[in-house]
Amino acid sequence: MKNMVLSILEKDELYGRRLADYISRREGSPFNVRLFLQHPADAGKLKGSDLILEASALMDQYKDMRWEAPLLILDEGAGVRTADSIYKFQSAGVIYEAVLRSCMRSGREYAQLPQHEECELEIFFCTEKSEIMENRIRSWCEKQNERQKLLYIDLEPVPACPMDEASPGTLSDLIYYIKQYSEHAGSRVKALLSQDAYASIAPPRLSSEIEELSREEWEELLDVLKRESGCRILVLDYGCSLPEKTLLDSCRRIRIFSGAARRDELISQRFIQAMTVLGGNLYLDKIVREDGGS
Repeated sequence: MKNMVLSILEKDELYGRRLADYISRREGSPFNVRLFLQHPADAGKLKGSDLILEASALMDQYKDMRWEAPLLILDEGAGVRTADSIYKFQSAGVIYEAVLRSCMRSGREYAQLPQHEECELEIFFCTEKSEIMENRIRSWCEKQNERQKLLYIDLEPVPACPMDEASPGTLSDLIYYIKQYSEHAGSRVKALLSQDAYASIAPPRLSSEIEELSREEWEELLDVLKRESGCRILVLDYGCSLPEKTLLDSCRRIRIFSGAARRDELISQRFIQAMTVLGGNLYLDKIVREDGGS
């Protein structure tokens, strides 16, 4: 039941609409969301809010406002660092939980943090592309899926990926909705799922579609996949390629699937060195070796 009113004060229409859509559609969300894009907003229209979420860029316009509800600042990098602020450019899921915590601090105890298990992102890297390696990865996914529902997407860059006529669609369809900011993006996920031993979505038709995604679009895509797939593990398989930094930041594990040959070990070490350069211990702590014979 939605029994709380969240008012969002934002000047970036695309960001504001995406965040409002995520919070209002999030499973178990208690919020009716009102989005204000014209500023300063009429104080009368803000009455009845249980919480106000304000972009830091708008603080000067509202500096004389006497808020009747708790205020949480979306910090855009202006150095706003208080208990009532949160960094703006991160996962919508993180912002959602911060909104709930802010409500509870103000005495609204009926707003509870979500109790369901979150979907976790895993990145795959392998030292070779072969039938044996594909079978190892498939076997790993099947075993994990027996314990927790898994969604697998192959993102290894290829010039063009032919579409299987039996496929319900590809990741390209979802990327299109994300880029157009369509309210139907979430509903497309289940339509794209193929179910075998575990769930999967066909890769995008062109690798450039993945390469051209902005950080914000990546975060939105991940949020939609996690929220709408019903899976507890999201696997993005980059094959022998280097994953996007946004994904490395967001993932729980980076799994290296390697053969037993010396060449495989050299490739694994080069990949680990690349992770060290990109993220230091932050990425190294996420690496798990899935070594095996080739």
